[in-house]
Amino acid sequence: MDIFAFYIGGRHYAFEIDKVAEVTEPRRLVSIPKSLKYIKGVINFKGMLYSIIDTYSIFSLEPKHSQEHDIIILEDENYRLGFLSERVIGALTIPEFQEGIVS
Repeated sequence: MDIFAFYIGGRHYAFEIDKVAEVTEPRRLVSIPKSLKYIKGVINFKGMLYSIIDTYSIFSLEPKHSQEHDIIILEDENYRLGFLSERVIGALTIPEFQEGIVS
């Protein structure tokens, strides 16, 4: 199974590789008033708006405010989202018996 791995809060996480469009450097986020706590804001990326998910909030981790975060852009026919990442590991292949990734 091919995955795209990243690091946040002292742990490794991954997305299915076919959902990852690309990784972008930190950008200026525009806050959305009264949005859900895990929505960090939106960015304009290549002329499209992407909601940015605060990965720390989803996993109940303490954010590292002093650090800039890469944004992992996910896309498919139903959504366009970005997730904050402390460090991108990249594409990996894991054996089938290690699958434990929720789609």
